[in-house]
Amino acid sequence: MEEINLKDFVLSKLEEKKAEEIKIFDTKNLHIASYIIVANGRSIKNVSAMADYISCEIKKKLGLNVALEGVNHSNWVVLDIQSVILHIFHPETRDYYNIDDIFTKAA
Repeated sequence: MEEINLKDFVLSKLEEKKAEEIKIFDTKNLHIASYIIVANGRSIKNVSAMADYISCEIKKKLGLNVALEGVNHSNWVVLDIQSVILHIFHPETRDYYNIDDIFTKAA
Protein backbone atom coordinates (compact mmCIF):
# COMPACT_ATOMS: atom_id res chain seq x y z
CA MET A 1 0.00 0.00 0.00
CA GLU A 2 1.31 3.45 -0.86
CA GLU A 3 2.30 5.70 2.03
CA ILE A 4 -0.30 8.34 1.22
CA ASN A 5 -3.04 5.71 1.29
CA LEU A 6 -1.83 4.34 4.61
CA LYS A 7 -1.78 7.85 6.09
CA ASP A 8 -5.29 8.51 4.77
CA PHE A 9 -6.54 5.18 6.12
CA VAL A 10 -5.21 6.00 9.60
CA LEU A 11 -6.74 9.49 9.45
CA SER A 12 -10.13 8.09 8.41
CA LYS A 13 -10.10 5.69 11.38
CA LEU A 14 -9.17 8.52 13.77
CA GLU A 15 -12.04 10.62 12.44
CA GLU A 16 -14.39 7.64 12.66
CA LYS A 17 -13.54 7.31 16.36
CA LYS A 18 -13.89 11.07 16.95
CA ALA A 19 -10.22 11.68 17.77
CA GLU A 20 -9.51 15.28 18.72
CA GLU A 21 -6.74 17.73 17.77
CA ILE A 22 -5.36 15.59 14.94
CA LYS A 23 -2.06 16.86 13.53
CA ILE A 24 0.06 15.40 10.74
CA PHE A 25 3.80 15.96 10.55
CA ASP A 26 5.69 15.20 7.34
CA THR A 27 8.87 13.59 8.66
CA LYS A 28 10.33 12.04 5.52
CA ASN A 29 13.55 14.01 6.13
CA LEU A 30 14.04 12.26 9.51
CA HIS A 31 14.20 8.75 8.02
CA ILE A 32 12.16 7.41 10.93
CA ALA A 33 8.77 7.44 9.24
CA SER A 34 7.21 9.37 6.41
CA TYR A 35 4.47 10.73 8.66
CA ILE A 36 3.91 11.16 12.36
CA ILE A 37 0.28 11.63 13.30
CA VAL A 38 -0.70 12.94 16.72
CA ALA A 39 -4.23 12.84 18.12
CA ASN A 40 -6.09 13.01 21.42
CA GLY A 41 -8.61 10.68 22.94
CA ARG A 42 -11.23 12.03 25.31
CA SER A 43 -10.25 9.82 28.25
CA ILE A 44 -7.68 7.19 29.21
CA LYS A 45 -10.17 4.46 28.27
CA ASN A 46 -10.84 6.16 24.95
CA VAL A 47 -7.11 6.37 24.13
CA SER A 48 -6.71 2.63 24.67
CA ALA A 49 -9.91 1.73 22.81
CA MET A 50 -8.97 3.92 19.85
CA ALA A 51 -5.51 2.34 19.61
CA ASP A 52 -6.96 -1.17 19.76
CA TYR A 53 -9.59 -0.38 17.13
CA ILE A 54 -7.14 1.21 14.69
CA SER A 55 -4.65 -1.62 15.16
CA CYS A 56 -7.33 -4.25 14.47
CA GLU A 57 -8.66 -2.38 11.43
CA ILE A 58 -5.18 -2.09 9.92
CA LYS A 59 -4.51 -5.80 10.45
CA LYS A 60 -7.93 -6.83 9.16
CA LYS A 61 -8.32 -4.47 6.18
CA LEU A 62 -4.70 -3.95 5.12
CA GLY A 63 -3.02 -7.10 6.40
CA LEU A 64 -0.27 -5.11 8.12
CA ASN A 65 1.27 -5.83 11.48
CA VAL A 66 1.18 -2.98 13.96
CA ALA A 67 3.64 -2.53 16.81
CA LEU A 68 1.83 -1.10 19.85
CA GLU A 69 3.49 0.54 22.83
CA GLY A 70 1.87 1.97 25.96
CA VAL A 71 -1.51 0.26 25.83
CA ASN A 72 -1.28 -0.82 29.48
CA HIS A 73 -0.74 2.78 30.63
CA SER A 74 -3.05 4.44 28.09
CA ASN A 75 -2.05 8.06 28.69
CA TRP A 76 0.04 7.78 25.55
CA VAL A 77 -0.14 4.96 23.02
CA VAL A 78 2.17 4.66 20.02
CA LEU A 79 1.35 2.62 16.92
CA ASP A 80 4.20 1.92 14.51
CA ILE A 81 2.60 1.19 11.15
CA GLN A 82 5.39 0.92 8.58
CA SER A 83 5.79 4.47 7.21
CA VAL A 84 3.34 6.03 9.68
CA ILE A 85 3.82 6.45 13.42
CA LEU A 86 0.64 7.30 15.30
CA HIS A 87 0.66 8.83 18.79
CA ILE A 88 -2.66 8.88 20.65
CA PHE A 89 -2.65 10.93 23.84
CA HIS A 90 -4.76 11.82 26.79
CA PRO A 91 -4.91 15.65 26.39
CA GLU A 92 -3.07 16.40 29.66
CA THR A 93 -0.23 14.07 28.72
CA ARG A 94 0.13 15.67 25.31
CA ASP A 95 0.31 19.11 26.90
CA TYR A 96 2.77 17.94 29.55
CA TYR A 97 5.28 16.61 27.01
CA ASN A 98 4.71 19.53 24.61
CA ILE A 99 4.85 16.98 21.83
CA ASP A 100 3.53 19.27 19.10
CA ASP A 101 6.50 21.62 19.49
CA ILE A 102 8.94 18.73 19.39
CA PHE A 103 7.53 17.34 16.14
CA THR A 104 7.12 20.80 14.60
CA LYS A 105 10.80 21.56 15.18
CA ALA A 106 11.88 18.12 13.94
CA ALA A 107 9.75 18.09 10.77
